[in-house]
Amino acid sequence: MKTEADWMTQIADQNAREALTHARGTLARAMQELDAYIAKFEEADSPARKAEVLNWTLHHLATYIAPNLRLDQIANAQAAFTRQGR
Repeated sequence: MKTEADWMTQIADQNAREALTHARGTLARAMQELDAYIAKFEEADSPARKAEVLNWTLHHLATYIAPNLRLDQIANAQAAFTRQGR
């Protein structure tokens, strides 16, 4: 029979795995989007257009990736394991 500590460990493990999987998916989608920006950059026919594509890329990197990684979920999972280790 599982103890409360066993259940807490199982829940913490599941939450950590889900948080890591979510972060991986976010990064994979971001890589696909970055590939699209690279293609647009290579197709750009002027320095102004290349600058525009770079601006779009910077915007995407700054506003999409970090907020969607859900670093808070990873930190919460880490804290759960830390509490159990005491």
